[in-house]
Amino acid sequence: MMKNKAKSKDLYVTDISFDAGEEDLRKLFAVCGTVKSVQLLNDKQSGQFTGRAFVRMSSEAEAKNAVHTLDGAR
Repeated sequence: MMKNKAKSKDLYVTDISFDAGEEDLRKLFAVCGTVKSVQLLNDKQSGQFTGRAFVRMSSEAEAKNAVHTLDGAR
């Protein structure tokens, strides 16, 4: 699942495999454009990956394309 605020380059991505890493997300989202950054979200107490991340694309159009193309992808 992905959420994208209107007029934003930032995507909030959920339901990510716990085996996925930053580079995996970069490669996946690169099919939709230039990935500026990936921030994996970890639990504050355990430090474990929570299966959520923020992905910043280089443009609003690329972010919208990523939502359209990748929403629901596994």
